Amino acid sequence: MNIAIIGPNCAGKTTCAKRIAKEFGLLRFSLGQMIKDSIRNHTLLGLMAHPYVTRGNFVPDEVANAALEEKVSANTEARGFVFDGFPCTLYQAVYMIDLLHRHSMNLNGVIFMKVSPDTTFERAFARKSTDEQIEKTPESIAVRINNYKNVAESILRLFAHSTSFLAIDTENPSESVYDEVRAFIKGVENNTFVPPPVDAIEKEIDQFLASYRLTEKTPVSCPLNLVIMGPPGCGKGTHSAFLSEYLSVPTLSTGNLFREHLKDKTPLGAIAGAFINKGRLVPDDVTAAIVKKRLNESDAMHGFILDGFPRTVPQADALDIILTASSRTLDGVIYLNVSDEEILFRTAGRRFCPKCQSTYHIQYNKPAKEGICDKDGTKLIIREDDKEETVKDRLQAYRRQTLPVIEHYRQRGLLQEIIANAEVDVVRNRMFESTRSIIRRKHREPLNMK
Repeated sequence: MNIAIIGPNCAGKTTCAKRIAKEFGLLRFSLGQMIKDSIRNHTLLGLMAHPYVTRGNFVPDEVANAALEEKVSANTEARGFVFDGFPCTLYQAVYMIDLLHRHSMNLNGVIFMKVSPDTTFERAFARKSTDEQIEKTPESIAVRINNYKNVAESILRLFAHSTSFLAIDTENPSESVYDEVRAFIKGVENNTFVPPPVDAIEKEIDQFLASYRLTEKTPVSCPLNLVIMGPPGCGKGTHSAFLSEYLSVPTLSTGNLFREHLKDKTPLGAIAGAFINKGRLVPDDVTAAIVKKRLNESDAMHGFILDGFPRTVPQADALDIILTASSRTLDGVIYLNVSDEEILFRTAGRRFCPKCQSTYHIQYNKPAKEGICDKDGTKLIIREDDKEETVKDRLQAYRRQTLPVIEHYRQRGLLQEIIANAEVDVVRNRMFESTRSIIRRKHREPLNMK
């Protein structure tokens, strides 16, 4: 006999699975426990899984399925299995059913333990952590909740139509919950379980999906994966710095990344430098490789702000590939829309510190001492990029290359456009409101059921 227990985080799946395994003589399979043990022991599985678990993401299906196959294939003589919190995705579910069939076994029943996202939050931080290697943060819990929301419907409907299915509310855990589970398993084992009508199960699933969302009583300080876009001189660097502090995530400027690679004489810097020294644009694949390296550093794993990338549609496609490879997605794009006349006025007064890369303006953001960087005392310069003819050329290139990217993100529903022909404080407040809108959309909107 094989039983799967599925549901959101902290629904009580593991507690129930351990009791089932002991009472019914089943072998417990817990992918979560295997991963924790592997991380603790620094095995290959642990090294592969750690970045995903830290961010609250599912490990790749291939990794999960390989672990399942190893466990099942090595224990074909077992009386049966209780799958603790597995499967997590539809692909894992289909793979598990096929694997059991290949070993002349069936999935006899599924127990769906329901709990709300708010309860998941409450329980997650009430429990004592036993795994110091896995950082638990509000952000990672929120990611887990939203990941579950994205995959729940397909798995629930598959099992509701293909095997004996019990949905049970565990908001208020008690002995009666396990009594109901025990009765279900005995009924499945003795072929006496009478399932409710499929329509009733479907209605229960619909109700769960419609209500499964975070509410305002759950605090979510949410690092985001953002792109800041706009013409040269629109204030991306200035406003990215404010937003970086507000969200506690790093700002990644492609200009700074190029300079760092050139300074450190890295292989990527050498390739980029060969184009920069000739006054040519760095190819998209080189730029993407430099951005990928930075995005995969530890401080960017829990959120980032990209300034200056992507500039072209191929770069936007490359960013999707980079993020997908590490189970991340782009949460939003903030577009600072500024007129050409305002850009020319702003860049004419901009001053730059060649040592620390700080930017000043003779009217909007003056240094304490004229012409001198506040941070390190270096003499400020006018960058070649800020000269009028250069700016006009850059604006033409921007319209040709980057406006299509803005439309690309607008069509995907990711774009937040801000009219940025205004004082710094006004634009900053508009950016904060756009950011809060992205947070609400990411964490608090109901599941969009199609």
